Amino acid sequence: MQISVVIPTHNRYEFLKRALASVLSQTYQPSEIIVIDDGSTDNTSHIKQDFPSIKYFYQKNGGVSSARNLGIKKASYEWIAFLDSDDEWHPTKLKEQVLFHKQNQDILMSYTDERWVRDAKEVKIPKKFKKYSGEVFDKCLSYCIIAPSASIIHKDLFSKVGLFDESLEVCEDYDLWLRIALEHQIGLVDKKLITKYAGHNDQLSFKHWGMDRFRVISLEKLLFSIQKETVKKVLVQKYELLLKGAIKYDRIVDKLFYEKKLIDLKGMIMVKKVKKCLFPAAGYGTRFLPATKAIPKEMLPILTKPLLQYGVSEAVEADINLMAIVTGRGKRSIEDHFDTSFELEHQIKGTSKEELLGELKTLKNSCTFSYTRQTEMKGLGHAILTGEVLIGNAPFAVVLADDLCDNEGDDGVLKQMIKLYDKYQCSVVAVEEVPKEETQKYGVIAGDFIADDLIRVNDMVEKPKPEDAPSNLAIIGRYILTPDIFEILRHTPPGRGGEIQITDALLKQAEIGKVIAYKFKGKRFDCGSVDGFVEATNYFYNKEK
Repeated sequence: MQISVVIPTHNRYEFLKRALASVLSQTYQPSEIIVIDDGSTDNTSHIKQDFPSIKYFYQKNGGVSSARNLGIKKASYEWIAFLDSDDEWHPTKLKEQVLFHKQNQDILMSYTDERWVRDAKEVKIPKKFKKYSGEVFDKCLSYCIIAPSASIIHKDLFSKVGLFDESLEVCEDYDLWLRIALEHQIGLVDKKLITKYAGHNDQLSFKHWGMDRFRVISLEKLLFSIQKETVKKVLVQKYELLLKGAIKYDRIVDKLFYEKKLIDLKGMIMVKKVKKCLFPAAGYGTRFLPATKAIPKEMLPILTKPLLQYGVSEAVEADINLMAIVTGRGKRSIEDHFDTSFELEHQIKGTSKEELLGELKTLKNSCTFSYTRQTEMKGLGHAILTGEVLIGNAPFAVVLADDLCDNEGDDGVLKQMIKLYDKYQCSVVAVEEVPKEETQKYGVIAGDFIADDLIRVNDMVEKPKPEDAPSNLAIIGRYILTPDIFEILRHTPPGRGGEIQITDALLKQAEIGKVIAYKFKGKRFDCGSVDGFVEATNYFYNKEK
């Protein structure tokens, strides 16, 4: 059993030496020791000189979750044991856990009991931190009973549930243990095999008051999981405690916040439905020049309907009633198309041609259209971020109109995806298999299949060369996105071609297990290419004959 040890550290040079010494004194030696220096300004950079056998990596200060995640990515072996730099392992720690996993090969995570030392004195551990083994989800809800330094985890678990949540300043370990325990057993080696040292000023728990403020964030993620009823009960308890504290210390804003949280929760939290669809429509459509010099590519017709109208119809079929369209210069005809044309309608009223506008009128009466302009062409991610003013804090669909989809006689692609969103409450991307040599045209995903047509995404690359592509599963122009994507996009640097890529932002969600890919049912036509446009025209012509 080969083990990578990952030790995140920040300005703890002296503690780090003690931690490393405890690893090197193990009776079962790990295969590698990785130290992630999270922006230290003390002598931590000298640690390689003190311990030449370690692997040392430096990163700008990003927090303990970021450091652990980097360690996971750098690890060469399938088992990962974490050690916080202010903690210490007892000599037989790894040996005991290796023995446990050899005897319990179906369990992919274990942890040990621990000693607590404060100010050089051992302290009694409160009963609420009692350790459990097996299906421990309900035992992990109230407090964090598992110390990272006590844990050893198989890499497969990170592929299934995601990495540490880097948005959490504290309680990031509690968050990950909950996601693991939700569907997996966790083993316990019931021996005190680590020592946790407390009382020093740089402990994160000293810097942040009210750990439950962070725990409720993790619990809220699980409100629609298989354990939702248990989660709700614990959330009510924690909200009530936080409300009591806000009243006691006269924190008015916190009081109002937790009062609302309790009202929402006790009233059986309503799932936010996908009711808005964003259409990025500011691109130049250069592959169709000269036709697109004066006509938006989204208004090019397949038979008698423009591409964008097909997308709107698909959204309406999925019970979406607000169409948010991001346009650009020279795109006024899009607004005109979904508006009333008094002169034309008056001219054809009472004639056989009036019925030709019947479907468009039905669409206009079924939904509301809103528009904003993208003033710079900086990629799909930037276009989606531009649409935030139209979407707000709500889950939403994204349709790229030049990806024309049809699932004759059955649910459209968006309707299929919204059903999955309602079940999983996370971002959903539509994918299809493409020839390996065409991966450089698409964003490409990789991950673990959770059903025949569903993949929990753990990797995503924008337009990779065929030899670099993680799979041949390409993202097409259909997305369901959760609103936190906007904040992620705001902090996403330009990627390939100097553009802000939606794949880069989605990868951040995927790192915590919040993106699934769906191999949709139906046909898709790439109407951004002349060949695909002609193919779609022939398909719909034959369909409507």
